[in-house]
Amino acid sequence: MTNIKGFDSTLLEKVQEIHPNEKFTLPYYINEEYPKYTFLVIDSPKKQNIPIAVFVVPQGSENEYHYATDEGNKDLCQAINAERVLLVFIDPHYTVENLESIIKELGIISKKLIPIGMKSNDAPILTAEEGVGNRKLLFEKKSDYNGNVLVEETSNDDGSSIRRMKFEGFRTVVQSEAVVVNGKLNVEKSILQSSYLDAIRIGMCFFWHSKVDLPFRIVIIGAGGCTLTLGIKTLLPESRIVSVDVDPVVVEAASKYFFATHEETTAVITMNGIEYLTNLAHKSEMSMLQNAVHAIIIDVDNKTTSDKELIGPPLPFVQQNCIVNMVKSLFTANMNSITPPMIIYNIVARDSQLRKSTILDLAKYFKQVYVWQGGDDINTVVFAFPHQIQQYNIKEDSPENKEFKEFLSHLQQVR
Repeated sequence: MTNIKGFDSTLLEKVQEIHPNEKFTLPYYINEEYPKYTFLVIDSPKKQNIPIAVFVVPQGSENEYHYATDEGNKDLCQAINAERVLLVFIDPHYTVENLESIIKELGIISKKLIPIGMKSNDAPILTAEEGVGNRKLLFEKKSDYNGNVLVEETSNDDGSSIRRMKFEGFRTVVQSEAVVVNGKLNVEKSILQSSYLDAIRIGMCFFWHSKVDLPFRIVIIGAGGCTLTLGIKTLLPESRIVSVDVDPVVVEAASKYFFATHEETTAVITMNGIEYLTNLAHKSEMSMLQNAVHAIIIDVDNKTTSDKELIGPPLPFVQQNCIVNMVKSLFTANMNSITPPMIIYNIVARDSQLRKSTILDLAKYFKQVYVWQGGDDINTVVFAFPHQIQQYNIKEDSPENKEFKEFLSHLQQVR
């Protein structure tokens, strides 16, 4: 429980003047354990038509491009055209049904963030076209690994809703997303909700030459809600998939509110990912036929609040020791066939230069590397092949690539 009511005076003092091209984060408390709002104060590098404006981030959209990246913040501020923009993030512990219910409160609070000497009437209070959304908190539990693990559900106008598992904190990390239709989880709509997850499974089909119905052995490090597991199974139904997550609270939330299943061909294991890969490498060296896998997918978040660090994966997963163990774990008996073994990374970074340098460093360890980048998505999928394989035709307009046209429009070879 905090003793602060309103803004912390030390933080408030910092924003009494305009700081061109800088940003400040100010939580706003109302005598509760959690801040009701978190204000991201963004000052323009130049004079604008509007002195100050407030933009309320739609609930559940906190990790989207315009709200979670430096580039997105700049684009949004340019569109708003204000000298100071206040992005407002609503804490999931509070129920806010519409913008009208908080306009008066935000109008009063925003006056405290008007710089000294700035002439301003009431700041306009804006939000996205779809409104602020309507969010319910379904699950909350303290984790030794991820702090508070939350599951929330945001309603859509069409009667469906989006369910998200999050790790709490400013710019809360979204671990998993699922679409709920008529009270039931929809696998296909859920996988399409996260374009990078769809890219992973489509990429597997492309590099393994279409939707071959073979019992591929696949390991996913970072089980989360197992959305990816079920998404892969819809295209490669004979696959044997092991999903690994270090956090038992995440596995519990996935079992209650997401896609974690215990079918014969899928398994969810609670274990440290690096440890699992080390053990898998040892077992594969003992018996490749019994233990080696066709693909390893790394989809793990990193615990950082800095834009200058990877959001995922943690550094050990992109370093030599782990890469060597993963390569040892791959089934290489058929590496010259139509199903070459591969390692797939979800590289997540808000800083575009960091993302680029990480991928280039990673590529040094592999013979062939392809990268999928979907528009404004901060997720970049890397398909890495440790052995020299055939050259792929990745031209989206080739007749043979008709069913992969959309995927290939975002794919490039970097090695």
